[in-house]
Amino acid sequence: MEIILEALGDPGRYHVLITCMFAVTWWSMTFGAISMAFYGEPLKIKCNVPSRHISYSPNELPYLENSSVPFTNISMAKDECSYNITSVTNGTVTHSSHQCDSWTYLDGGREISNIVTEWNLVCSNHYKVSLTTTMFFVGVFIGAPIFGFISDQFGRKKTLAVCLYSHIPIALAISFMPEYISFTVFRLFLGVWLQGISTVAFVHCIEFFRQKYRGVVMVGFGMSWAVGQLLTTLIAYFLPNWRHMQRVSVALPLITLPYYWWLPESPRWLLVKGRFDEILKVFIQRAAKVNHVSGKLNWFKQQLEELKQTNILVASDAQPQSFVNILKTGILLKRLLAMCYSWCMASMTYYMFIFNTTELGGDIYKYYAIGAGLEIIVNFFTIFLMTRFGRRRPLFVFSFLLGVVCIVCGTIPRTLNLGIAILCFALLGRMAIAAVMCLIFVYAAELFPTFARGSCIAICGCSLRIGGMLAPQVIYLGGLVSPEFPYIIVAVMMILIGVIAIFLPETFGRSLPNTIEEAVDIQNQIEGSEPKMDESETISTITEQQEKLVVTTSNCDTKC
Repeated sequence: MEIILEALGDPGRYHVLITCMFAVTWWSMTFGAISMAFYGEPLKIKCNVPSRHISYSPNELPYLENSSVPFTNISMAKDECSYNITSVTNGTVTHSSHQCDSWTYLDGGREISNIVTEWNLVCSNHYKVSLTTTMFFVGVFIGAPIFGFISDQFGRKKTLAVCLYSHIPIALAISFMPEYISFTVFRLFLGVWLQGISTVAFVHCIEFFRQKYRGVVMVGFGMSWAVGQLLTTLIAYFLPNWRHMQRVSVALPLITLPYYWWLPESPRWLLVKGRFDEILKVFIQRAAKVNHVSGKLNWFKQQLEELKQTNILVASDAQPQSFVNILKTGILLKRLLAMCYSWCMASMTYYMFIFNTTELGGDIYKYYAIGAGLEIIVNFFTIFLMTRFGRRRPLFVFSFLLGVVCIVCGTIPRTLNLGIAILCFALLGRMAIAAVMCLIFVYAAELFPTFARGSCIAICGCSLRIGGMLAPQVIYLGGLVSPEFPYIIVAVMMILIGVIAIFLPETFGRSLPNTIEEAVDIQNQIEGSEPKMDESETISTITEQQEKLVVTTSNCDTKC
């Protein structure tokens, strides 16, 4: 299959086109993931005190308390969540405290309507905003293995279509939810379906490419994520009512309606299922026409026939490989744990910068628009860094840079008028974490042998989602302890990722490991070098890799 893909353009216009089409499907996932930053945007509040209470100036209180005239005075708590009442009746002074049950939201005249203003999710109910975000990522965590398995059984194309179009009623229903609990439950279900889109679209896309281009495809999806952020920000700016915003989001998957009739099934999945005629009909003929290599059709048919015969020979001889071997190999187990930690902490840091915008002192719309643009630039820049300096050194540098940025963001006194400085450091952090995310995705895919690569990536993906669940809770904890607390914690964690990178082997310029022995000794592997073996063993190994890669890659989970 690698030879066929190379002859089709390596890659050609067809590959670029389908990559763009697949990447667009991620916009729905992007909207679902970051829309809570706008739905739950914290606003300044003012307690609506019952009109029967009167406030006096501090200079008047001593005189009134010593008089025989009955009076009542109110004083507000600093957080606008409660008020104290001082009353004098027949010379007796009484003090009582009351919780606010109604607020005026100060939105700067934009007339913002979100779940905070509609359901009064402030003060003692403020935790519900972060809880809703966490529940969405619980759904994402659940959806990854479910739809990975379904796509293995029934194909990438059908599974992607189901996820793309069946989540539309759920997304639309959310905009009509009358209260908080039903809204949160439906958001959880939405997370399940959106993660199906994210996982299957990515796996479906990379199976059209040779191994050496998969890092570039990962970066391309990262750019799509950034474009999705920009679109979400524009929708939120022009539609300050969260219900209207949610309804408009349904248009994003509708853009992809023609996909089912135009996009082909994954050639690698068809290969595993033995459906060689479909590989020629739905993929090779189309790709050859768009890439202007239709003159090679007879050669493609010959290659498919040879591949078919090879698969028949290998099917009876293939030796089963087990992921358990990874767990039994100490050095690979350490790498897996290192990658799980790195993915989890990077995800938590990313979403902290996403959901904690207001605490950083910046304008939320400006921050997201500029941040999304910078992420696109960073993804291009990261490709250059990976091809120039490898994976390990850039990961070390960006992790330490991010740690320093987090310390600065957390320690700048909010009492100083340094809003622009805080915003600049926050954007620098967004750039650094975008680079870190890109690097660890590519790095993890190159550290493990082929037969277990998909399983290892799936486990790392679960860690990624755990980080997404933790982020809103860490932010909420920072509100209870101190604003500096989340950033100091994250700074330490990110610096530790940089330290871990020092002890990982460099994978740039090395051939992808196929066996445990090659993975352990990857530092000494040279790209293009393979262990010597006889011809029959070579054919068996290559074909087995192709089969295992398609089956296991479906479990791969990403940022997205």
